[in-house]
Amino acid sequence: MSRSGSEKRASYRFGVSARLAVLSASVMINMLAIAIPLAALLIYDRVLPNGVIPTLTVLAIGVVVVIMIDATLRLARNAIVTRIGAREDHFRRCEIVGRLLRQRSAPAGGLSAAQLSAALAATSTLREYRHLKIQAIVDIPFGLAFLVLLAAIGGPLALIPASACLLFALLTYIMAFRSERVARDLQHDEQEKRGLADQVFGNLHLVNTLAAEIPLIDRFVKLQLRRSGAMRTSGFRAMLTRDIHAVFPQVLVGSVVVAGALAVFNGDLTLGGLAACTLLAGRAMEPLQTGFQLLSQSRLHRVAKAEIANQTDETEPLETIADGAREPLWETAPEIRIRRLSVTPDAGLEPQLRNLDLQIEPGEVVAISADRGQGKTVLARALLGLVEVSGSISIGGVLVERTTADLLRRNITYVSRTPELRSGSLVDVLTDGDEEAYADVRYLSHLLGLDDAVKRLPAGYDTVINSEATTLPAGTRQQMAIVRGLARNNKVIILNEATFALDAGAEMRLAQLLRMLKGEATMILLTDRPALRALADRQLKLVDGGLEPLELQGV
Repeated sequence: MSRSGSEKRASYRFGVSARLAVLSASVMINMLAIAIPLAALLIYDRVLPNGVIPTLTVLAIGVVVVIMIDATLRLARNAIVTRIGAREDHFRRCEIVGRLLRQRSAPAGGLSAAQLSAALAATSTLREYRHLKIQAIVDIPFGLAFLVLLAAIGGPLALIPASACLLFALLTYIMAFRSERVARDLQHDEQEKRGLADQVFGNLHLVNTLAAEIPLIDRFVKLQLRRSGAMRTSGFRAMLTRDIHAVFPQVLVGSVVVAGALAVFNGDLTLGGLAACTLLAGRAMEPLQTGFQLLSQSRLHRVAKAEIANQTDETEPLETIADGAREPLWETAPEIRIRRLSVTPDAGLEPQLRNLDLQIEPGEVVAISADRGQGKTVLARALLGLVEVSGSISIGGVLVERTTADLLRRNITYVSRTPELRSGSLVDVLTDGDEEAYADVRYLSHLLGLDDAVKRLPAGYDTVINSEATTLPAGTRQQMAIVRGLARNNKVIILNEATFALDAGAEMRLAQLLRMLKGEATMILLTDRPALRALADRQLKLVDGGLEPLELQGV
């Protein structure tokens, strides 16, 4: 889910250039908005009284050109904003899913599809808020400029739109505050409804057994009634906001026209000045409406961030080591150092690993055995940065910690006793979508004997499997996981009971393959199988949270 360094740099460059384009377009749109009132002022006060037709023609053509340029700039700005929004929405959603996948443990009770959908949907509010910020940076200062220009032309007449703007700003703040409260109520009701649905449908058999349908239905009805009330309030406020936006400019323009007409009768204002003031008063409301939308979105932005933080670990920093595109982290087999490592998987329990020290030289093969429950899998998870630890683990000089774990996992081949395979065609699963790895996959499949099993499948390597691969034998799934892992050519290999489902022949072929890789990668073999332990340069055993050396044993 993480983006490569080149992708991030390209995205950053695009974002900066696109925002500059939006700001430039907004500045030009607001500057052009001054042209039409000034043209009206000239036409009414200079051109018409003197009957200068050529000047009128030039001004009319100029107004048409200004309108066309304004329309073009608005279309271009909308296109750029839409593109920025699509990119930001895409990367933000990928980041959210990436955070979820990098979490060391799932949230309490797990994370339902509905909760994930809610977190992803909240990104649209974040996107709209960013866009409005860009537009408001330009529009709001120009709104003040329009009022200053109106005061220069109409004098005291500017007090009407200025007062109207202050009143509109006050109404804006009140409505935005109440909108945030309604949005929080809706979010709370939606979370309760999702929680109830997950509870019920996740334990439907128990609900039927206990005959608890009626109480649960009553609870759902109450939740739905409360949510409907919040929805009604939200809808009413939305319609009220729309009506205020529609009526307020009309009232403002009407007030300026009436007051301006009186000023014309008194000789304090010309007809051209009245026309210019009327146009400027209407135009001054547009930045205020942008400001209202920004204030409303800022309130909803807080609610959306709370929704995302509720489902993901927002405190988790992103990788501080650059992803470095697809380049490997190590060119040669790295050293692994473990210092005073202690791991307590569950609160309140005794540590499974206690002050464990281990140094593995580059290219060394270490076999570690253990009785059941002594912590082999816990050690593997610690090496992958999947559990909280005290002490330190470094691989190739890189400390295993939250900020580096994701990068390290991409450079470590790990195969467990029960591997997980994603859905897709078999060749895509084995290559992880990397076409350049196809030759390595076919070669490794031949060496491990996976080829024979694939030939018996209906479409060979193009056979589509589901994420559980339930139609495949356990041994075949295990071979697939091994091939997929070794095809990555990583310089660290960790096998955790990876031969559990293999027959004797497949196990011997794997041992021969690993023997070929000795020296090319640093290996940790968490196994009791003699065929693999015979490859080790050192053999250790986990006992009471520590490591004890064993004598080397052959096959």
